[in-house]
Amino acid sequence: MSKYIEAEYLGPEKELWKGRSTSPSIRPQYWYQKMELLDLDKEESIGTDFTLIGYDCDEGVKRNFGRIGAADGSKIIKSNLAKLAIHTPKTIADVGSVKCLSGNMEACQKLMAHQVSMIIDDGSIPIALGGGHDIAFATYQGIIKSKVKNAKLGVINFDAHFDLRPVDPTPNSGTPFNQMMSHCADVCYMVLGIQKESNTSQLFEIARDYKVTYAFNTQCQTENFKQICLLIDEVISQTEIVYISIDLDGFSDCFAPGVSAPSPLGMTPYFVYKCLQYIFESTKVICVDIAEYNPRYDIDSRTAKLAARLINHIVSL
Repeated sequence: MSKYIEAEYLGPEKELWKGRSTSPSIRPQYWYQKMELLDLDKEESIGTDFTLIGYDCDEGVKRNFGRIGAADGSKIIKSNLAKLAIHTPKTIADVGSVKCLSGNMEACQKLMAHQVSMIIDDGSIPIALGGGHDIAFATYQGIIKSKVKNAKLGVINFDAHFDLRPVDPTPNSGTPFNQMMSHCADVCYMVLGIQKESNTSQLFEIARDYKVTYAFNTQCQTENFKQICLLIDEVISQTEIVYISIDLDGFSDCFAPGVSAPSPLGMTPYFVYKCLQYIFESTKVICVDIAEYNPRYDIDSRTAKLAARLINHIVSL
């Protein structure tokens, strides 16, 4: 465990990785048997294809007047992933989480960025688990601290919201992509799943000023997949590396009730699955995060199971 100015890094928890027992004579059958548990304070290198790291912070949601509880999300997502059957030869590690202390979101983001950059520099793809969507600015800072910092960055966000709110007076879960674009106007930012009812006219104006590409939730359907691929191609063709952010509130609440801002008219998992596969085929993906899982409002662990299935799908691509 290491502390870092009102944030701390906590190593992986073995008790999260449990499931059905199988014969030791056969290869691993479940994720809990495959998962490597690594402590970033002790390991010289990671060496896996993918790396899970939690962002245990919902201070940004609190500042944004949302429903708090997302700080507890990463552990429950991991415990649900542990029980899934595994069919991929790729390797994955859990390196624990970064925890916010005393409401200091900025310190938590800074420590998270440090850990994300370490993972990228070790040649692994981070899958960061929130926590509020302020995780996105932490992820971005990690990318630009890493060895790929000079590469042209594309950001594809699956979300009902632009999260382009002005920082007034402090950053929150609704400001990360404004912070990102303010820091580097050269970032190519696209959002899939935008809902008019969840974004003010000011946010549409900010999106226009930043030249953000987006598709509405009504367009983000499997029957329109080829048209969405054309939008994705615009980002991929203009960039060298791609960062994928998945806000679980972009899904319909029948699939994801356990989020800070649920909606009945979001995307389906099948649509997002197809998009993820298409994006990963570019071989440009450098980092992924999954945000806004709030276990306090989940029903039958639906949202945690969805997040776990998304991780399983990503690692299998």
